Amino acid sequence: MTEWVKTHRHQKLSRTMKTLKAKLQGTWNYYGLIGNFRRMQLFYGATCRTLYKWLNRRSQRSSMTWPAFNRMLARFQVPPPRIVEKNPRGMPCQQEMSFCQRLLDFRQPGTTLRANARAS
Repeated sequence: MTEWVKTHRHQKLSRTMKTLKAKLQGTWNYYGLIGNFRRMQLFYGATCRTLYKWLNRRSQRSSMTWPAFNRMLARFQVPPPRIVEKNPRGMPCQQEMSFCQRLLDFRQPGTTLRANARAS
């Protein structure tokens, strides 16, 4: 995302923000799995810091404060991260477990864990 912001910072702000909005929405749709919210927040924070840095370098003076930057994000309706995955089969929603951990821990109702040890 950093490279994209650096190469497109010279465009009109409305065009840049429209494209950023589409990129972030696509990212949330693809990576919006249960258990991935923290990583999406980190990505959003890094994207906002990068955008703030490079938009402030468009002139010789600091053109934007953080409150003004947050108002700009609200004005252009830049989507914050959100989980889009549905809760399958009543699996408990746990935001700190990764997708692979949930697959390993989830068992079908009525099944038991079997040991694969052989008697020697």
